[in-house]
Amino acid sequence: DPKSVLVAAWRAGSDARTEDNLLDLTTSFNTRHKTLSIAGAPPDEMEEREAALDDGTTLHGRFHKQNNGDLALLKATVDAPVRPIPLAVDSSGIEKLDPVMALGFPSGTTVLEARRAETSPSLGEVRKIEDTILITAAIVPGNSGGPVFDLHGEAVGVSTRIYDDPSLGACIQSRHVIGLLPSAAILVRAAIEYGKKGIPWAALDGARVAEARGPTEAQQKEIEALREGLLADLDRRMAEAKALSDGGDKDRARKALQGILTEFGDRWGKAAAEALGRLR
Repeated sequence: DPKSVLVAAWRAGSDARTEDNLLDLTTSFNTRHKTLSIAGAPPDEMEEREAALDDGTTLHGRFHKQNNGDLALLKATVDAPVRPIPLAVDSSGIEKLDPVMALGFPSGTTVLEARRAETSPSLGEVRKIEDTILITAAIVPGNSGGPVFDLHGEAVGVSTRIYDDPSLGACIQSRHVIGLLPSAAILVRAAIEYGKKGIPWAALDGARVAEARGPTEAQQKEIEALREGLLADLDRRMAEAKALSDGGDKDRARKALQGILTEFGDRWGKAAAEALGRLR
């Protein structure tokens, strides 16, 4: 129940506690000040079962199923643009023993020695992929809800729970996150707006996610037109950079390639990064 609990979130690097070591809501997004809201969650699925308590006794009752519904989508009211994490539209590209990184805040706010909210990553590998992704990267209380990145820097899952040991962690696949996002129509409009504002990496990434939300035929045509236009511009700029390099103007070529990489990001600007590496 959103009204029964205070939900707060701090930007990484911000002061999360006061000098008296109390939580500082003035530096956070939170539901009390209406700068944070619960935008969506899957329906709760409950089950009757027994659970072991810390004192060794067991309790019989209704518990939330340990399934892919252990998610909530939060919406923050930001006062400046933020750079979103690239979200994998599915997990088909990852395999056993692939390297992963779990990012979060282990133990939550209890270990903020300098009062600052600082993320604490852990590295590991994919153990296996079933309904969830099981990884060796340590997950402890406080990590839940944090992204799990693949080798390419995409969030392929969300940390949720462990099985007896922190190095046997379960991650909900990113496709379940996509199901909570706004409709394809809203995502297409947002991607087009990013394109107009000259932020091609966000437009192209947004178009990928919009496609995963099941767009209509008309919306799919908008996505394809946006992608074709941006990638054509990318090809044109790459050709210009190559002409500069071939003509001996290495400095201008480097500047042009760096501009492409900055605007298109690692995924879409991969060719620019490779060309830049050769020039160096």
